[in-house]
Amino acid sequence: MTRRSGESGITMVEIMVAVLLVSIAAAFTFGIQVRTSGAFRDQATVAELQQTLRAVSDLMVRDLRLTGYRALMLRTANGNPATDIYAVEVQNNAGGYGSDVLRLQYGDDTKLAHVPNLAVATRDQSPVDATGGFQPGDLAIASSRNPTKLNLGCILMITAANPVPPASLSHAGAATPWNAPNNPQCDDIFPTAWNDGYLTFSRAVLRSYRIRPGDQRGVLEMSPSGGAIANDWTPLAVGIVDMQVAIRVEQPNDTTDEDGDGDPTK
Repeated sequence: MTRRSGESGITMVEIMVAVLLVSIAAAFTFGIQVRTSGAFRDQATVAELQQTLRAVSDLMVRDLRLTGYRALMLRTANGNPATDIYAVEVQNNAGGYGSDVLRLQYGDDTKLAHVPNLAVATRDQSPVDATGGFQPGDLAIASSRNPTKLNLGCILMITAANPVPPASLSHAGAATPWNAPNNPQCDDIFPTAWNDGYLTFSRAVLRSYRIRPGDQRGVLEMSPSGGAIANDWTPLAVGIVDMQVAIRVEQPNDTTDEDGDGDPTK
């Protein structure tokens, strides 16, 4: 058979070369797309982490600024001074992977009620000018504006709130772990009647912060009970490897510069 003049076409070799070139171009384009998508995901993850850290930082800063408001020391349900809750407490990490535990408490006036002067009040129920938004289950700080009892308070759980005049807040016993019969935790703070016109109930804020022990991911946790209720730690953020806390104390009569800052009183 003779080849006809002018006959043309694509050979198998040319087809294979074209397919190879298209495959290389497609692989290159796909690789760029994968890297770009990965970069976008990484940026989104970093942005989300930064936003979370800002939110956590704002929460901790707000707590630190309010700490000690209404009472610098709270007596707890068992009336034992060894379990008093102070405005700021630091539990030092003894070693290993973990961090210090920061514990804070303060009164939040978004829920606030006053016991009127000469009202008939008991350790289980207090007449108030208004219930102040309190609901059963809320923790309250009972503190006094009496100048002789400033900075002292006890903690109670509200068991009932009656807004109908005469309004009242109940804080009867059996609200474990906070209340007890006749609430003896308040005896040292208010040994006489509550009805001197100075007693105030404010919403109790108890929080503790720590890095989860033994978890190398660096999980920052918060306890909404200030560590008083076991295993109520809630994760807030990941990637925080440690948290170290120091308390700076004013000692006006101190003459020894213990921390080496040049000021013996601090």
